[in-house]
Amino acid sequence: MPSEKSHRVSVRKNVRNRAERSAVRTVRSNAMAVAAEGGANAAKTVKSAIAAVDRAGRKHTIHTNKASRQKSQLMRAMNKKV
Repeated sequence: MPSEKSHRVSVRKNVRNRAERSAVRTVRSNAMAVAAEGGANAAKTVKSAIAAVDRAGRKHTIHTNKASRQKSQLMRAMNKKV
């Protein structure tokens, strides 16, 4: 059984990580949509999504391999329409 303090810490981290993962999912899905239609600002949107995914991977909010895979998928989607 965890101590009260470690439980409080884990609850705090859970809330923060959930918000970060949700933000990454939102940014990534928006970037995939823009890259699929090949808009004028597709490169800029994909670049900001890659930065968000990278940041989440560095903070271990998502696994580093998952971050790499998502970055690769974003680049492939963008390059498909170029």
